[in-house]
Amino acid sequence: MTDVLGHIPPEAVDRFKQSASEGDPMGQFLMGVAALEGHHGETKDVVKALEWFEKASQGEGGVPQAQYKAGVMYHTGEGCGRDTAKAAEYFRRAAEQGIAEAQFNLGLCLEKGEGVARDTDEAVEWYGKAARQDHMDARLLLGYCYLSGKGVEVDHAVAVELLRMPANKGQIMEAQYALGHLLMNGQGVEAPDIKGGEKYLTSAAEQGMVSAQHYLGCCYLEGFGVAKNEQKAVEWLQAASVKGNVDSMWYLYQVLARGKKMEKEAERWLKAAADGGHQEALQKYREDQQKTA
Repeated sequence: MTDVLGHIPPEAVDRFKQSASEGDPMGQFLMGVAALEGHHGETKDVVKALEWFEKASQGEGGVPQAQYKAGVMYHTGEGCGRDTAKAAEYFRRAAEQGIAEAQFNLGLCLEKGEGVARDTDEAVEWYGKAARQDHMDARLLLGYCYLSGKGVEVDHAVAVELLRMPANKGQIMEAQYALGHLLMNGQGVEAPDIKGGEKYLTSAAEQGMVSAQHYLGCCYLEGFGVAKNEQKAVEWLQAASVKGNVDSMWYLYQVLARGKKMEKEAERWLKAAADGGHQEALQKYREDQQKTA
């Protein structure tokens, strides 16, 4: 929002302040931005900002960006008491005027039942409208819907198409993981794309996504879609284990237990997996303890 004011020449600032005082919605919106950010001579004041946004939101000429900002503030409780019903109302008004971010947020409200009755079907409709404007998170969540069948029929091909943009342009690791998994398994595509799947999974893993680290480690361990590579398997399983993934700890234990001079490290991960509630690890750990008792 600061960019909006940043492009206004100083001599125009007085004009939009005057227009705001005369009831012009765009002037009121810009005054709200100035108060929210503390720019153009205005002291940062979130309460005042919300007042300006609400004024700018009224009537048929209401500014949709102001409606969206008011929705965000009511949703977070910034400058007001948190009111999810008002938030959803403002999101809907902005969404109906084509604001992609509002369409996405209205979809979230509908999916979660925040401030409105839960309605998955309508949530998917709003995700779709935002996705058609290339809203990255909307494409991600809509892709998930087509994977799970939430509000739509399961369609892996549609999911693949939706996920490609957030995975590539957006570099969203959740999209990369889901897309990588689909490509590796040949779902939603004519044939498995091992190279492409490995690329997306690696990118997600490098961003720290534990599920991707674990899955990639298992792929290298078992040779699923890729050449077996125990060193890479250990690297990724260890990365996931450090972050608390007990399945990775169990697999890491099994790999290390086969190596020379790695018994203590293997035992460490076995105990960690057992302490984390992994049933096979817990059984193995108890058996080992009984042998040494």
